[in-house]
Amino acid sequence: MGWLNKFGNNKYSFSKNLKKIEKREQEEREWATTPEIGKIATPFQRNRSKINQLENANVKKLEPIREERKEQVKGQERLKLVIDGAILECSLCTQPKGILKVNFDTPSTQEKRTATEVETTATSLIFNGNCTKSPNSASPCASVMQTGSWKNTGLLKVQEKASLLQRSTILCLYGRTDIKITDSGQISEPEVIKTENAPVTNLEYDLKIKILSKDFVPLGIPNFKGKTENGTIIFEIVNKKAEVNNLVFYI
Repeated sequence: MGWLNKFGNNKYSFSKNLKKIEKREQEEREWATTPEIGKIATPFQRNRSKINQLENANVKKLEPIREERKEQVKGQERLKLVIDGAILECSLCTQPKGILKVNFDTPSTQEKRTATEVETTATSLIFNGNCTKSPNSASPCASVMQTGSWKNTGLLKVQEKASLLQRSTILCLYGRTDIKITDSGQISEPEVIKTENAPVTNLEYDLKIKILSKDFVPLGIPNFKGKTENGTIIFEIVNKKAEVNNLVFYI
């Protein structure tokens, strides 16, 4: 009858382990409904909290650097040479955005003609809308446009004419408003950025975990024959956003 006693002991052990699993699942359900305040943080939560604090601190450190960089970029943009196809803006036009057409034969910049101070007429300053200063806003900008001379031009001479910079403006005498250049037409080339020892910023992850095992209960608990069942869990991890070098799982 020894085999019966052995069978009975394993049956009791299996039943006892099932009760432990049920108790743990009940605790997990209660934990899920417990407010964050008052919870005792797990090691994973404490680690995640430290990471969040580090990321927030790095973001604050980077803010003044980013603002300074923005001002530098803005200053550099304003000094860019203007080329054919640059974007213009007139606040009195019903279609405020216009295009600068370089008609004067000049050397090219980025394979397009470089703009100079001679581009002052409606054939160069192209707006498709009507001037709101005209009666009932009925007159096309091209028909009423009268301009002065370009201001804030560059020191560089192109064909003995002052070059236009993105900061340059020209007064429309009819509407008494400045026509501005909002985009030089140049394509910005990416610069090499050194990332060594750079602070870590917030990263977005899109991790999806799919369990490939059809059944992983009872998770390593011996069966009636004393053999371990489903001692491991097989799953697949897919990441679609930021690059991940290391993953740590807490179960």
